[in-house]
Amino acid sequence: MRLSHAFLTVSVLLLGPSLGSSAAPALSADESADLSGAYICNGKNFDGSTYEGRVEIVRKNGAFQLLWLSDSDVVGLGMGIRTGNVLAVAFYSGVPGVVAYRIEGQNRLVGEWTVAGADGEVSSETLTKVPDEALDRSPSSAPKTPRPSREHEQLPRTVKPAREVREL
Repeated sequence: MRLSHAFLTVSVLLLGPSLGSSAAPALSADESADLSGAYICNGKNFDGSTYEGRVEIVRKNGAFQLLWLSDSDVVGLGMGIRTGNVLAVAFYSGVPGVVAYRIEGQNRLVGEWTVAGADGEVSSETLTKVPDEALDRSPSSAPKTPRPSREHEQLPRTVKPAREVREL
């Protein structure tokens, strides 16, 4: 009987006041942040060089679609899900990759990313939200249709395309 009493005491200490409470916990400011919008992207490549571009995030039901842009060219496309203060994204930018962003407040995502063939190397990227009033809405700023770069045309084709293509 002593063992069950000890288990009950530990359970009560670990669960604390939430034991028996049916109220859902309130979301913090970070967890309720709207991630949709345009971002300035600053990152570091595996060789230490830096890059800058733009990322657009659009919420699609419970997921997020991301577009990485350099000038007006689409250089990457990704889909992600949010869990708490993390946005996890699978992307394709010539090669498949993953990025995990830590959501910091309403306007900043700090990420670590890697790609297939990088031998486990991880690099970094920070997204800073651009205020809506600062966005260029002219037709010339719209993204151009993505096309593979010559650098990626030489990669071996190991993934066969699906027979059906579904629109996101």
